Amino acid sequence: MKQRGLIMTLAFLILFPFFLGNSYADMRSEEVIKRYDIGYYHPERYGLRDLTFDVRIQGLTDKLNQQMIFGKLSDVHFKVYWMMRGEATEQNFKYKIMVIGMPKGFKEMKKGLKQMVATRLDYVIPQMLIESIKEYSTEYSKNRYGGIITCSDRTHKKATDKMEIFFDRKGRMTRYATYSPAGRTDTTMSMSAKAWSKNKWTVDRLTVKKHQGIQTTEMDYIFKYEKVGMYGFPKTITVITKHMLSRTTGPKGARLMQEISTDLSFSGYLVNQGIAKSVIIGK
Repeated sequence: MKQRGLIMTLAFLILFPFFLGNSYADMRSEEVIKRYDIGYYHPERYGLRDLTFDVRIQGLTDKLNQQMIFGKLSDVHFKVYWMMRGEATEQNFKYKIMVIGMPKGFKEMKKGLKQMVATRLDYVIPQMLIESIKEYSTEYSKNRYGGIITCSDRTHKKATDKMEIFFDRKGRMTRYATYSPAGRTDTTMSMSAKAWSKNKWTVDRLTVKKHQGIQTTEMDYIFKYEKVGMYGFPKTITVITKHMLSRTTGPKGARLMQEISTDLSFSGYLVNQGIAKSVIIGK
């Protein structure tokens, strides 16, 4: 139980779905989404086929040591192997994540830790937006800032009933909102082109607000990148998490209950050396 509770705590600190859901696109929506995907930086479009790197989560080793069930741990981190198979399409890749620095066994604990990293791979190899919403019906409408795509679940079987994706006049995503029985999530973002990104956009900052009744959780992601050969990848992502309660009496507004800052560090990038392929498929 301690292991499961620890995994849930760590996951809550750093994890939040970058895009929810996953074809009923109207033509205008499809054009806008394709324009966005073309404008966003996807390194596999520039020849990336094999990538290995390390991920470290600030405070993870200390939290594991507090459980006093692993022995003394010194540097628990993750080794990620990612490879593209054939053409650069969203479904056409494989990856493997290894937990480094923990003793043998503890399979459930390691599985949970790996999942924390797996759900954040799109920070390194961004997911195509078209893949995130392909199982939703879509409708496009214009506004004075650009346009909005409304994605609806016609099957009523998905965890997310509806998404609204906002674009500016340059075709960049500026905000998206998701709606479900559990509550509403609002995400705003800023992005810019870098010299290494071939003038394609990369995200600089994400602010995610999840509303559930009188509770609001705000997660602020701040990205810093490094150039690796002809590519660019994250170097650090700082995640500042705030838990707030809405006041039911007294002055209006939210009351800050807790604030936590966590750094995700990425290092040791090895590009197109065949290492991931040899680990994943043994060739």
